[in-house]
Amino acid sequence: MLRSLWFENEQMVLFKVLHSGCKLRDDNNTKVVNRQLWYGEAIHQYHTSAVLDTDIVTRYAGTLDTENLLYVITLNGHSAPSGDFFFNIETPLEPSPLWGFLGGTVREVGQSKFVKTLNMATYEQERDKSAEPSDFFVLYTTAKVTGDIVLPDRSGLVDASCWKTYFGPFAGRAFMLSRTLDEES
Repeated sequence: MLRSLWFENEQMVLFKVLHSGCKLRDDNNTKVVNRQLWYGEAIHQYHTSAVLDTDIVTRYAGTLDTENLLYVITLNGHSAPSGDFFFNIETPLEPSPLWGFLGGTVREVGQSKFVKTLNMATYEQERDKSAEPSDFFVLYTTAKVTGDIVLPDRSGLVDASCWKTYFGPFAGRAFMLSRTLDEES
């Protein structure tokens, strides 16, 4: 959310620049329309893929339609079976060898996963339940990655190895706190 403030509202920005420090795969070097985001908290649980054309009822931001979701990052309802937070992003219409034409409105979905280790099967399971192939998906975890994780297109990972780089100088405190909480549970 704070990263959206680094750029002008409605400025075209590479997706990988918005998520610098993250392990990211974006085969098309997609540009997105930056929006300076507001915060909303969903009252209900919602599926987070962009194919659904459902209004989202939130605290703080009211009822959000597809257009409003361009400006509000929404924390999903407690224990939602899909992504933890989501919002719509706008991409320019461009040809793609895999998808025909890409462009228009897609979702960016974030999922926080509190596990000790992360493998490819767990990553794929989280992405599949949260996002469509044309959506952007980023998994956030303080876990250590086991084995090689080959990210699908339009996918990212913030793990123990890049946590501080992604979140900045105060991320170390949040990381240490998450480790303390993990040991206590």
